[in-house]
Amino acid sequence: MKVGDLVYYQAQGFNSGHHNEGDGPALLIGFKEQGTNDKSSNTIEILRTCRGKVEEAWEVQVGSLDEWEGK
Repeated sequence: MKVGDLVYYQAQGFNSGHHNEGDGPALLIGFKEQGTNDKSSNTIEILRTCRGKVEEAWEVQVGSLDEWEGK
C-alpha cells in the first residue's frame, strides 16, 4: 500500500471476519512509524469516506481494496 491508494478499513482488524458499522473504503493519506506517535506499533492516517475526516488507525486495520473485494 502507498499514499493515495484506496484501501479497506475494518475496525476489528483487516480480515478478522468481524464487520462493524463504519467499516469500508478509505483513502490512505499517510504512515506513522512506531516511536513517532507514542504507539506500540505502526499506525496510518486515512480519510474515511463515511466520516469525511482524517483519522488515525492501526496498520493492521487496513488492507487493499482489491484483496477485500476478492473475498
